Amino acid sequence: MKRSLAPSSALSASKKTKFIPPFVSQTSSSLPLSNIQSQSGPLSRPAVKNTNKASASSEPKAASYYQVMWCKHSSKKHKKWEGDAILMTRGSSATLTDTEGKVIGKATGYKLSELSGLVEGSTLVVGGKQIEVMDVVSEENWKNGTCFTGALAAPKNSVSVVEQPLALRKPFAVPSLSGQTMKHTTTPRVVQPLHDPSLRGSLVMPRPTAQHQLEHNISGLALVDVVVDPHLSRCLRPHQRDGVIFLYECVMGMRDYAGSGAILADEMGLGKTLQCITLLWTLLKQGPYGRKQVARRVVIVTPGSLVKVLTYVVALA
Repeated sequence: MKRSLAPSSALSASKKTKFIPPFVSQTSSSLPLSNIQSQSGPLSRPAVKNTNKASASSEPKAASYYQVMWCKHSSKKHKKWEGDAILMTRGSSATLTDTEGKVIGKATGYKLSELSGLVEGSTLVVGGKQIEVMDVVSEENWKNGTCFTGALAAPKNSVSVVEQPLALRKPFAVPSLSGQTMKHTTTPRVVQPLHDPSLRGSLVMPRPTAQHQLEHNISGLALVDVVVDPHLSRCLRPHQRDGVIFLYECVMGMRDYAGSGAILADEMGLGKTLQCITLLWTLLKQGPYGRKQVARRVVIVTPGSLVKVLTYVVALA
């Protein structure tokens, strides 16, 4: 016979909660319980990627150095380069330094490919200055400063070369059979006059004085008689011959005044032009020292109306 439950007990039995067994949630961030219990060692953290290293590796760490020429930035085809400089590039920035170590230009914001592709002949604008790459400079030359002076660093194992003093050379001695030195004598060269002064009617200019030779014949050339061309001397009248001698002494500085010029103030028709042409021709062809010419070029200044007359007289002479 079944025992009936009291109403109060039936009500309490209906209110009892159902038992739910515990469980472990399977998420991506948690490990299974079985795996945790089976591990004997300490738990390890999940690996986390280092974004800072990845970003740092994208930028170049080392700098590059170049020897360049620089000028003011302009659109002209032919540049006027103002000097040499050293260009340092690092990342997306560039710095321009002159040969004295002074920074003359800076710029940033370049593309990495633009700076890494610099070669000889490449151009770039840095701080308002246009540069052209000439050569690549090593980091060692940049650190020791030889790139600013243009001198290369000496190798460590360089061998020092000591210059030997030059041996004194003995003077040349003329060999002789008897063993005694022979005196070397040279015969002076005999210089003959351009024209024969002994001919009848020849016009010979006076010889210079000893003082004149001391001042004007420094080389010690032979003294030669100056003889006027016979083709001209035979056409001269007595007063014209005296006039040529007078002009010669004045031009050669043999007179008693300081100077070498003259004024021939004869009247018209006395042959002043012929006397001057005779003197010029003589000085252009010969001289008293070694028969060297006294004048190389002569300029005749005359009015335009007398040019034809001078041409005619020269043609006759």
